[in-house]
Amino acid sequence: MLTVLSKGTVLMKDLQVNDRVYTGSDTKGNAVYQSVYSFGHLHHSVPTEYIQISHTKQGKALSIELSKEHLIFLAGQKDPVRAETVQKGDKLVLKSSTTRTEEHATVTKLKIVSRNGAYLPLTADGTIVVNGVAASVYGSVQSRYPSELVAKMVGIVPEQTLYNLYNAPYRMVCMGVSSKLCKVGYDKDGIILYHSFLIKLADVAKRYGAVTQVLILVVGCAMLFPFVVAESIFGPRFGMIGLLVLIVVFGRLKAAKKDANHSEEGKAVKVE
Repeated sequence: MLTVLSKGTVLMKDLQVNDRVYTGSDTKGNAVYQSVYSFGHLHHSVPTEYIQISHTKQGKALSIELSKEHLIFLAGQKDPVRAETVQKGDKLVLKSSTTRTEEHATVTKLKIVSRNGAYLPLTADGTIVVNGVAASVYGSVQSRYPSELVAKMVGIVPEQTLYNLYNAPYRMVCMGVSSKLCKVGYDKDGIILYHSFLIKLADVAKRYGAVTQVLILVVGCAMLFPFVVAESIFGPRFGMIGLLVLIVVFGRLKAAKKDANHSEEGKAVKVE
């Protein structure tokens, strides 16, 4: 269950692109609602195995169900962890849109359950609150890293941060160009084509040596860098326009510098 602005409580299967979901509170205690700009995974009938993480709140038994790779926040840890690593006795982070407070609840039971359907709603900062529990919108792909070397390099950056970064281009298109572009484009497993491409790229990289894998990683980061910079300056809604502006400005500055150099060379020739 999720809390959606102007709709109230909504089931995950009924959540829509552009719905504004509760993700926590700001420093002033105001409830924060973020738009769902797309679904990383959307399949209403695929059989899926989940980990049911149970806890109690005010004597009432509650739970959240996530795939084993899905990231979830634990009390005392800055970055979210994979659901499969959660243990009985760990403390979940609870957030309420009503009281706008943050509490902690002890995990009382872990259970594997099977459900039909897989959903991965995406928000701008990569967080969401499901059944009152703070979680990431991302699932870990560590198991798909092509080599231990790449895993160590990527491991320097927290997974939550990493996934926010590589989603920058897609997020800028969905939020800044048109959300309609992000309501379509899924593979047969219900994974958006952008994520599907990155997963296939990682699978292809496994066929090559560590040097080639690192080269692919470096080139990918270099291609991603302009989008990350544009989004950090202009935000996801205006990032794409901002990127185009930066490209035009950079191009003109480069042309002006080239013209100035030619002018200086011309003056030097005349003096001689």
